[in-house]
Amino acid sequence: MRKDYGKITINLISVFIIFAFAGIIAGRILESNRQSSIAASDNITVTDNYQVSVVDQSSAEQVITRTSTVTVKDPTATSGYHLTARIAKNTIPEGTAVIGSSSSTICSLATPCALPTDNTAIDIITTNNNNAISGSGDTTEWQVKITIPANTDESNYILDIEYDEHKVPDITSVIYMQDLALVENSLLCQNTIDKVRTVLVDRRNNQSYYVEKIFGYASNGEPNGINLCWMETNLRYAGNGTWDTVWGYIDDRYAASGNTTLANQTPNPNDTARPLTVTTSGSAAWSMTAAHIHTNPGGSTTLDTNNPRNNTTFYGYLYNYCSAMGGQSTACQGTTITQPSQSPTICPAGWRLPSASPSNEFYAMTNNPGINATNSAQGSINLRNNFLATYSGLYDSGFFVYGLASQGSVGAYYSSTIGGNATWIWALGIADTGVGGGGPNGSNKYLGYALRCVSE
Repeated sequence: MRKDYGKITINLISVFIIFAFAGIIAGRILESNRQSSIAASDNITVTDNYQVSVVDQSSAEQVITRTSTVTVKDPTATSGYHLTARIAKNTIPEGTAVIGSSSSTICSLATPCALPTDNTAIDIITTNNNNAISGSGDTTEWQVKITIPANTDESNYILDIEYDEHKVPDITSVIYMQDLALVENSLLCQNTIDKVRTVLVDRRNNQSYYVEKIFGYASNGEPNGINLCWMETNLRYAGNGTWDTVWGYIDDRYAASGNTTLANQTPNPNDTARPLTVTTSGSAAWSMTAAHIHTNPGGSTTLDTNNPRNNTTFYGYLYNYCSAMGGQSTACQGTTITQPSQSPTICPAGWRLPSASPSNEFYAMTNNPGINATNSAQGSINLRNNFLATYSGLYDSGFFVYGLASQGSVGAYYSSTIGGNATWIWALGIADTGVGGGGPNGSNKYLGYALRCVSE
């Protein structure tokens, strides 16, 4: 993947302007006099609308508006591209910036996106249009508003915004999650590409999911080699699909026995291994020893495959640990600390739940610079923006409350790893205040959590 960068720079050069009678001290904000910003290749160019403003540094906070025109002309982006922006450098104490465009549904002028202060890049536009056939390229105009705190000290300040473009992988037909091992699909999750998002389909019930290859990083900021394809949409499957021995989904125990294809009328032999129990509402008690799935947690039931960030209420289903781990006997008990196998699970064939041992795959994902989900309010925003995490809530049958709880304010995802005792599982949690990185005592087995599957 080739990344292209364009920069717009705002140089805040403080100048003392002493008026003989008023004695006013002001700071002058002077922008670069370049005619275009630096770009690493011809795929993306940025042109700045320059302006000079004067700010009284002793007054209230000031808001400076900047405009940039970004043109993307990528001859390889036949299936579209993603445009991102980030604050590459900010020496303004407590300075912040938002970005918006009338051409963007993600970051519109009416509801601009806040650029993270920790240099994380965010998607500002996504298109599936063929950019390769656009002779003049796609041009969008972006408005950046920089807020400068009151009483900013006199000095030279720089706020540098960097644009980045990468193409959407070329997909000429539907690609199924179960078929990632095929040679023609291998590029979607190969180890040489980081942070490329696409849409795949679960062949069992034709549900679409966003999927992205995410490189793993250690807490010291160094790559750790845990590079996985992650579902960035909550799983929405409860045995309501088809099963066919030709496909060989040996890990799908929940395909309905009467729901087979015309080509193959042989029932799934795993159907009777542990019958599926579905809880849709109310206060029905869940247990650790039976598979339970909450199939009606509310929210959207249709995935927006054109705009990833339009899916904040796509909650999927909520699963207890027994159902998540495919009804394995070692998973569906609470008396011994026994680690179940990575397969079968309720994930599509070739996929599994993230592991927290020997290396925590949740940690590796959240430490990726493009995710940057620290345990902070900003980290929570980053996980929702960059990993498309949702506040899907949880289903509880008596541990804290009965029924659906904390939806709209909390999200939680099971790993496959047993925690500190026989009844606890490592899990990833998210709330407005921060991100919980998968503590060993963070989840009781019978609670209903969302699932995000991974593939090697």
